Amino acid sequence: MATSLPIHFAPSTKPEPHPYRQNDVDHITELLVSKYCPDYLQLLLPMLSHQSNHCGERWITWITTTKVDKRLLAQFGVNIQKVRFVYPKSDHVIFDLVVSALDAGNSHCVVALNENFLPEQLHLLNTAAKQGNTMGILVSCRD
Repeated sequence: MATSLPIHFAPSTKPEPHPYRQNDVDHITELLVSKYCPDYLQLLLPMLSHQSNHCGERWITWITTTKVDKRLLAQFGVNIQKVRFVYPKSDHVIFDLVVSALDAGNSHCVVALNENFLPEQLHLLNTAAKQGNTMGILVSCRD
């Protein structure tokens, strides 16, 4: 039988404010996975399934240099008709593409793979996401 946390769980200490956060809601979610974890899609695809089925008239923009198996997405319930894939030729342009996609406001959610953004960049991404009223999911690999 599974156990759950108490409903009124509260941390024992107040967290320190992030140096780049200004008491606003983050629009960026980071999914940190081990580079030795080849199954990160098992974590990401249920989130995308939910997002693709609740995005209204907007779509999900997925920016990656790695080809995505659309059949696997469909197996997880991702609405493929609501996902736009952007395959840049270089990893060096991913940050700029993510900022542009977040800021444009025509995506419900922007997903980026294979980037390890700096705190300053995360702040800029969050600002762009707020401007475009867009959510961002960043998947970063760590050792």
